[in-house]
Amino acid sequence: MSIEDYFRLGGFPKRFDYTGEEESDLYTCSVLDEIIKKDLKKRAKIRDKALFEKIIRYACLNTGAAFSARSIVKYLKNEHIMARTTTIARYLRLIQEGKIVSLCHRYDIRGKQALQFYEKSYITDPALKNLYSPGARIDYSSMVETIIYNELQARGYDVQVGVIPNAGIDFVVSKGSKLAYVQAAYLMPEKETEERKFSPLLQIKEAFPKYVISMDPVDLSQNGIKHLQLVRDFLLGNGFSL
Repeated sequence: MSIEDYFRLGGFPKRFDYTGEEESDLYTCSVLDEIIKKDLKKRAKIRDKALFEKIIRYACLNTGAAFSARSIVKYLKNEHIMARTTTIARYLRLIQEGKIVSLCHRYDIRGKQALQFYEKSYITDPALKNLYSPGARIDYSSMVETIIYNELQARGYDVQVGVIPNAGIDFVVSKGSKLAYVQAAYLMPEKETEERKFSPLLQIKEAFPKYVISMDPVDLSQNGIKHLQLVRDFLLGNGFSL
């Protein structure tokens, strides 16, 4: 399986029993239906099933985006749908418990504390986004970020979104007292894009490891910041460590 296939069709176990995209999508749909109908709706006794499924769709389509229950209520209001913040917060919690998405908290690097309200949502498998946007152009930037987040979680790291003045760090990765900072990118073909990813890491003076992970084939490491190629060095290699 190529990384391109994974971006679109994901990696649910039985997905590899199917060779065509249509068959694979049907399988993914059946997995999601099983989670929603037989687990979440039945167990949680969801009253507004249409709203619940709309929130699932929103979360899957906006993987890697920052939001809060309040911001979703505002979005729904623009769609002429009324909902309470407490209801949306509960739905998001249920979706996370169902392993459809993972909610990543923000962390103030300078203040050394977790921040409230806004979180980032990452789908647990790339196929979930394709299911809600069939035939659409792949958003490589958000998909690379999602894949990196899921892999870090799978390796048992605690992952948060870093916040520094006037900038952000995609991931603050920790295990016990060990820590690392990670920036995610699809490609950095221009110096401006490269600087946008590397410069926030230069603001952090602590001596913890700092990484930029992208699909660029050449090594762009600089100023003590390691550049890892997504597949070769990160997913299949041993380039990342705390």
